[in-house]
Amino acid sequence: MSTIKIGKNIYNIVSIQKIVYSLQENFLIKISEDEYNYILDVIAITDSFFDEKNFFKLLNEQQLREILNAQFGKLREEIYHKAFSKFEE
Repeated sequence: MSTIKIGKNIYNIVSIQKIVYSLQENFLIKISEDEYNYILDVIAITDSFFDEKNFFKLLNEQQLREILNAQFGKLREEIYHKAFSKFEE
């Protein structure tokens, strides 16, 4: 078992949960927290090796998606609506 601490002021729980979900085939990951960190206890359920570098790469990508969606999600919806509104009539 390995333990990873992730700063709450850097990453949001939704991003962490999405990455944990994507890894559930090979790993059991328990999420807990203290005052400043999310704490992940990782247990391999297959012969897979938990690559912490890859985990943070995936987490950084997901966190950026969440940030961009918060900033531009409404704009994307407006563009989508304008582009396809003539097909909805």
